[in-house]
Amino acid sequence: MRSLIASLLLIFSLNMSAQQPETRSLSSPEPGLQVRQEFRRAYNAKDVDAVVALYADDATLVSDGGTFKGRDGIRKWVKAGVDQGSRLEAIEPSVEKSSGTLAYETGRTRRLVGSVVHLGQYLIVMEKIGGRWKIVQHFSLSAGETDRE
Repeated sequence: MRSLIASLLLIFSLNMSAQQPETRSLSSPEPGLQVRQEFRRAYNAKDVDAVVALYADDATLVSDGGTFKGRDGIRKWVKAGVDQGSRLEAIEPSVEKSSGTLAYETGRTRRLVGSVVHLGQYLIVMEKIGGRWKIVQHFSLSAGETDRE
């Protein structure tokens, strides 16, 4: 009887630990943090190739400007923003979740174009492909604009 109870407790504890969210050390930040930092750095450096490299080959991006499929399509979206003199001031996540090889993040963005601040909302889905996190789905929608204060 004791061995049955001990076995049940072991199974229960293994099941509970498998359901617990993955913990990460400080040396291994959430995938969204890595992608956000690189996206903002590359975008503001006008490095279109580096931004596009953050996406999977078959990624899809949906924005107010349309749907862009694959890296070639996404390149057009990124280049249009860079060509208009856009500067990405902030990417502010509100929710970040990851488990194994999939992760997602939602939040807000703030871009400056001249003296106009463009506010946005986003959702990205990332997948670990070949040991690197890549964006596989990206939804980027306008949340209005305002004059810079």
